[in-house]
Amino acid sequence: MTTPDPLVIRFLDFLGPQVTKGGWRPDEALPEIAFAGRSNVGKSSLLNRLADEERSVVSEISGTTRDAIDTTIMREGREYLLVDTAGIRRKGKTTDEAEKLAVISARKAIERCEIALVMIDGIEGVTGQDATVAGYAEEAGKAALILVNKWDVVEKTTTLTKEFEDQIRMRLKFLSYAPVEFISAKSGRRVEKLFPTIDKIVDGYRTRFRTVELNKILEHATRTHQPPSVRGKQRRFYYATQLRPEPTTIALFSNTDEDLHFSYRRFLENQFREALGLVGAPIRLVLRARKGM
Repeated sequence: MTTPDPLVIRFLDFLGPQVTKGGWRPDEALPEIAFAGRSNVGKSSLLNRLADEERSVVSEISGTTRDAIDTTIMREGREYLLVDTAGIRRKGKTTDEAEKLAVISARKAIERCEIALVMIDGIEGVTGQDATVAGYAEEAGKAALILVNKWDVVEKTTTLTKEFEDQIRMRLKFLSYAPVEFISAKSGRRVEKLFPTIDKIVDGYRTRFRTVELNKILEHATRTHQPPSVRGKQRRFYYATQLRPEPTTIALFSNTDEDLHFSYRRFLENQFREALGLVGAPIRLVLRARKGM
């Protein structure tokens, strides 16, 4: 990696907040949390548990919730905005206009929130529809926390928790950065323990990192594992800088803007995530060509 000019680093740190102005929420803004999941996985039950009142209708009938419902709650002196959403069904399974509008409403709720609580039915296991719903959060660049609900009524074995999490990691590979928690919205099992994790996820998702810090991480990563060559030419990185938070988007200035091999991109993402202490938050890497430097 070519050592970046200190003047360039200072300029980018100064310019960064102006470049991303309007691209993030103020630090004091309420964390906005969307409950995402297919129909009847317990989203409304969890919202009611957290709000300690019947804010959403709970029913065994799939699709009871049609519109996104906003609820403000307080925990340990911090307010949170919770958004219950309609259960999302697989494309082709929406048979009427109201159902289609519910899907649109749910996707819009995910897009405007910071973190999606992706809920999975612990009795039924991970389904293709769970992957579809989780994919909406990933596509929107949202932070995520995967919640396995109804865990109180699942018949346990000594290895079940690990087996279930392995299944999640296999079926939802694109959300590899998202922590997994096993809860019961009905009984309240581990529900209150979610908030420290949510705080850590949201705070990291909003953070603006210094350019000098990002370059130290990039330099260490490239020394540990050199980037693959491009058409016989060695790729060189000049410097990295954050373009915006929400999600953390980092520009890598290189001697070529040819895309990174997926395995090396994943390596760099993991290096940045680990070094920056990001939990449950996606990282986007953008290549920028700076030839002749």
